[in-house]
Order: sequence, then C-alpha cells, then structure tokens
Amino acid sequence: MRRWEIGLVAALALGAGLVGVACSEDFDPNDRRLATQDEYALSDQTCSVDAGRAVATGTLTNLSGRDTGFGVIVRFLDGDVDLGRPQTVEHPERLADGDTWAWEVDLDVDDSPADLRCNVIQVVLGDDVTHSG
Repeated sequence: MRRWEIGLVAALALGAGLVGVACSEDFDPNDRRLATQDEYALSDQTCSVDAGRAVATGTLTNLSGRDTGFGVIVRFLDGDVDLGRPQTVEHPERLADGDTWAWEVDLDVDDSPADLRCNVIQVVLGDDVTHSG
C-alpha cells in the first residue's frame, strides 16, 4: 500500500472507532436538553450592579419528577443593548426532585448600565448540563 492509502485506512478505522464509542449504550442523547416550563420554577430573581459586575440571582426549584442537573443561561442587557455573550451557571450535582437551588451568574461591565436587565433565556436540564452542543 502507498502511504496515503495507509493514512486513509487508519483515518477510517479511527472514525469508525469514534462512531462506535458514540453509539455505545453509555451514550445518551438526552443528557442535556432545554427544560420545559413544567419541569422547574424560578423565583426570587434579582438583577443588580456590584463592583463592576452585572449580577443576576434567583432560585430554581426542580419540578421534573427526578433528580437531575440544571443550568441557567442569562443574557445581560442595558435597555435593548446586549452587554455580551450570555452567561451560564450550572448546579454542581444532581438536584433532587422538589429541592431548590440559589443560583448566581455575573458579567464584568466597564460602565454601570443605565437600564440593566437580566433575562433568563434558557434553562437546561440533564445529567450532563455542562456538555456543550
């Protein structure tokens, strides 16, 4: 075989191996998904500026019927102006059904926003909420 043929065969074998791992019984495409509104409740939400940081806080209650991980994604705005990339905070472990979690997420700001808004744009749930994708 020529070198390029050997390289191609090796690449195909590696690709097949990665597909096999991804399709194994340990792979669960439902590890992370958007939570539906009946699976959680948000309360006690605040939005403020503290020492050069826009800070959003709140309490999330797990209503999903199972112990699961949660993540909250917040967009910070000054009026209608987006202050930057949405910020995410994840619960460090599974949250028991019915339990609450006091979350906080922040964003550095150069100037104090005149009309700060902290919008929760998504709540994700699953056993692996930190998995990007």
